[in-house]
Amino acid sequence: MLFLAADGKAPQIFKRVNKRGVPVYAIILANACGAISMMNNSTGAAEAYSYLINVSSVCTFLVWGSISFTHIRFRRAWKAQGRTVEELPFKSFAYPYNAYFGVAANIFLALIQGWSVFAPFDAGAFVAAYIMIPVFLLIVGAWMLVGRSPFRKLEDVDLDYGRRSDLDIDEDVPGSNVQRTGIKSRVKGMWSNF
Repeated sequence: MLFLAADGKAPQIFKRVNKRGVPVYAIILANACGAISMMNNSTGAAEAYSYLINVSSVCTFLVWGSISFTHIRFRRAWKAQGRTVEELPFKSFAYPYNAYFGVAANIFLALIQGWSVFAPFDAGAFVAAYIMIPVFLLIVGAWMLVGRSPFRKLEDVDLDYGRRSDLDIDEDVPGSNVQRTGIKSRVKGMWSNF
């Protein structure tokens, strides 16, 4: 949390340290999260484990759906700014179908993974199965408002910040801006040296 806050990706209170350099607020948050394991005493190990599995699976679906959505936005911004696919150092297999499938499948799985709580309806299990969806939407909405990071027009997306310069070989030749490091490329390179 300390490094996330220092990088501007977590609330700034977690960046604060005491006079000995201990990030007290970050430690308090970590210990508070660790207290979830204490649910084991009141609800039973199996039920606590079930809650944690539900929460983590929904989070996984939301993260992978977000990755697919981000990939779609990236490629649309890439095209909108007049860049070609050949300039990309890495190309996704079966784009755009795989990205749209990733968004749809992960949304579907996030919504359907808790189906067993409906018959018979169990309020506690329902909350455990679906609480992360509104939390995710709240976090994204808060970041867009507080972090002043709204959706940008495709033409305004910065596609060059944070690019790896170690992958660039020749900026003038499209498609040659990647240093190939796979086994196949190494074998070709060794073979060409003979």
